[in-house]
Amino acid sequence: MEEIRVDCPAKINLFLEILGERDDGYHEVTTVMQTIELYDRLFFRVKKSGVDIYCSDSSVPTDERNLIFKAAQLLLDETGVKCGVRVEIEKRIPVASGLGGASSNAAGAFIALNQLWNLGLTKDSLLNLSGKVGTDIAFFIHLANDDSSAFSGGTLLGKGRGNELTDIPSLPDSRLILVAPSFAVSTKRAYESLHLELTGSKKDSKMIIDTFQSGDLSMISKFLFNRFEEVVVPKYPVIGSIKRELLQEGAAGALMSGSGPVVFGLFPDSEKTKRIAKEISMRRKEERVYITRTYRGEGETGGASTNFLVEEETSGNH
Repeated sequence: MEEIRVDCPAKINLFLEILGERDDGYHEVTTVMQTIELYDRLFFRVKKSGVDIYCSDSSVPTDERNLIFKAAQLLLDETGVKCGVRVEIEKRIPVASGLGGASSNAAGAFIALNQLWNLGLTKDSLLNLSGKVGTDIAFFIHLANDDSSAFSGGTLLGKGRGNELTDIPSLPDSRLILVAPSFAVSTKRAYESLHLELTGSKKDSKMIIDTFQSGDLSMISKFLFNRFEEVVVPKYPVIGSIKRELLQEGAAGALMSGSGPVVFGLFPDSEKTKRIAKEISMRRKEERVYITRTYRGEGETGGASTNFLVEEETSGNH
């Protein structure tokens, strides 16, 4: 096998509570994460030695700072395999956006290189190794097919560092409008800005999970929550403005994902959502607007009819 293509989906956080700092320097969290059809496309090709990364987005590091590089180097060190890899990234997930693009790419690297280099590692082994590279990588590997050959999708509850994962009922099929501001938000600084000692009672994820089986987006949306909003939105008021606009346009609920700054709006599965996305894109020239949907791993990730950057689609460039 000389080349593998992997479509690496983004995620949104439907619920994110920060419980406190851990002894290992990480934070104890409770989060509910959902894969969506917005994805990066990665191509892996065998080479004799070394790890070379190329990306369509110049803001993405292609050296040892890149989580793909770290995943590949870890596999080389752990297995002793005498191979190299060339990785090409078609970047579609906004960088430093709260959508987990870097972690998804790293998970894609673990999955692809396990096959490309004929390592024969089990899914559990890949999960254990992923924790040495980054916390959210486990979410995507957990949702890989049992033979670790490709990504599936779905909804998971994460605890601990976010990598203690439990399958839960899936969010009903939904359209999403994502609005991505032109700036990035540092996850590290977002954590540092939290004043957890001043936070009152912690939110419980049980309420939102219990509503999934109802299939009622309005009911589910009442329990959307992200603790980071209390420190990120005051610093970047446009995030609050985007949330209000999505709700005014008929979103059942809207929330900042992860540490931000991307805001998503949940909509019933309707063609009307495409029109709303285009109108928001026309008004918000400084932001990128995407329309996509929840992803459960049924069919190929990123169908052209459900996943696009609105201004590109409007000009006919899918």
